[in-house]
Amino acid sequence: MECYYQKCDVCLPKQEFELKQNVDKREVVYFKEWKTIDKRACLPETMMDIGALVNDVNTLDTPKYLIHCYIKKQTHQYFKTASKNNDPKTLKLQLDFSENYKTAFQDEVQSAHFVYQQVAIFTEVSWYVNNETSSFIVVSDDVTHDKYCVRTFVERILEIELRKHPDVKEVEVLSDGASSQFKSRFNFANIGYLCEKFKLNVKMDLLCILSWEGCSR
Repeated sequence: MECYYQKCDVCLPKQEFELKQNVDKREVVYFKEWKTIDKRACLPETMMDIGALVNDVNTLDTPKYLIHCYIKKQTHQYFKTASKNNDPKTLKLQLDFSENYKTAFQDEVQSAHFVYQQVAIFTEVSWYVNNETSSFIVVSDDVTHDKYCVRTFVERILEIELRKHPDVKEVEVLSDGASSQFKSRFNFANIGYLCEKFKLNVKMDLLCILSWEGCSR
């Protein structure tokens, strides 16, 4: 951790990149860079000489990026460890919303192509002892992906899972940190509701989004 935070004796504070003497700073390079253009994420090709490129790299906020990499790495390792279940009284669930599915008719008129409906897809994978796994997909015409959907879907999934594993005393829920779906005070309050209804302990782990290996991927 000290290395990522640049607090160890080896990793000194931010140092600027320097070019070797035999590199021509005027040489032009081509690369692609994500940019926001007209409120849209684009990946245009950029042309720049090496000297200007090095100057741009040196202006980046490297310490914040290193801290982000550390958090991403730690949450990724925790997810890999948490998904291995050796306790017969513990059930681990991985939850995530997939991209909405666009409905279509097999034989549709041309105008129907531009007027379509969507359905939400809520995915779940569970881990039980001895590498026993199961999965569910909830399909709903409610595409809001809000706290009400999360509570309803999770409650229904737990009812099915606990019927298969009546000896379970603890449920650990793994998900990403989307504030509109899982990371909110409403869902933390929902933990108490689930504990009371199913008479067990419920634990929720919200992982870093960029390190998330969702079951909908």
